Amino acid sequence: MSKADPAHLVAVWMETWYQRFGAYPHPIDADHSLLLRRLLAGKPLLPKAPPKRFNSPAYDLAEGVPVTVIEIIERNDGQLVIDEAAEWRRIDDQHILHVPSSDVYILQDKVLVRADTPDSVQKSKSPVGV
Repeated sequence: MSKADPAHLVAVWMETWYQRFGAYPHPIDADHSLLLRRLLAGKPLLPKAPPKRFNSPAYDLAEGVPVTVIEIIERNDGQLVIDEAAEWRRIDDQHILHVPSSDVYILQDKVLVRADTPDSVQKSKSPVGV
């Protein structure tokens, strides 16, 4: 069985699901799984779970694609809730930490991008609004 074989991909998905939730997925989970769709499209597993936006994994964001944020709520303790996900913490004016993965992102003008994305380095040095 090759790594591109759909049966192998489903087995990888089921193993990943079991590791995360401690139970095997129900058939209805397959209809809603962005991870399963990702694997079947030939994309690899990410080394860390991606950030969430509106209770769904944001694979594009984890892969370095800039995303326009809809809602940002900053709490007094430095925690940020971004698009209904309370998994962020402010580092400084532009940099924020995705706590579950320990990855650093840049948030500027409601655009969020991984800090290690090539274009983000230049962006983080530019004044806000430029």
